[in-house]
Amino acid sequence: KHVLCEKPLATTSSATQQMAGACTKARVHWLDATAWLHHDRTDMFRTWVNDAKVPQGEAEFRLGALRHVSSAVSFYNPFQSGDHRQDASLGGGCLLDLGWYAAGILRLANDGLPTTVNAQSVMRGGVPYRVTAMMDFPNEVSATMSCGFDTSTRKWFEIAGEEASIVCDDFTRPWPDKPARGWVHEASGKVHPFSCECHQEHNMISRLVGWINATEQDEQLWDSPSPPWEAYYQQALETQRMLEAIETSMTTGQTVTL
Repeated sequence: KHVLCEKPLATTSSATQQMAGACTKARVHWLDATAWLHHDRTDMFRTWVNDAKVPQGEAEFRLGALRHVSSAVSFYNPFQSGDHRQDASLGGGCLLDLGWYAAGILRLANDGLPTTVNAQSVMRGGVPYRVTAMMDFPNEVSATMSCGFDTSTRKWFEIAGEEASIVCDDFTRPWPDKPARGWVHEASGKVHPFSCECHQEHNMISRLVGWINATEQDEQLWDSPSPPWEAYYQQALETQRMLEAIETSMTTGQTVTL
């Protein structure tokens, strides 16, 4: 069977690798249900980070070299008693839940893993209720992330380059009755707002079904050097590695090197 799995994929990085290996051996597709990765707007983010010039209407601006990425994802404790997110044995807490998003955007912007991670947490009932982490990525890029169950709803990031930054306050899911949106802030003070209409869950399912249909029609795609699903696999597997490094750092009080 092909697999669509709720995030996180597992509670450990080794388990995610085992799952991915089992699917590869059986030649079935898998996908983590992280819908924002499939929004048309996320494709815009990827292009803007990678391209030297970014067209916006009649204007063109440059992000310049990437320098810092920040993210924050939280909502205030809405749980019923017995909720799995409050059970340590089930991987409960904000890190493996909201941290999947907060760490994921840092990984996406840098297209890879950090080199070092420092993290701390506020624990309640044996699970992390608030986690803060600082990271260093290659090419002198720094990053910070925050996730928690004891602060108001946040779902924002900033990707800061030398010449401009991308700011988004709804990247995990658009606010109700508003289009997915964001802003580009130039160093000069100019601000370019943008919005994008899209159904990210529909895109996610369509992408998975597309992979399935493609490999059913051409089995040689399984052995192609750069299949279209590989980038999504790496995003998920490396996000899980980041969360594991954050957990290790916050429990030991030590810097973790990846």
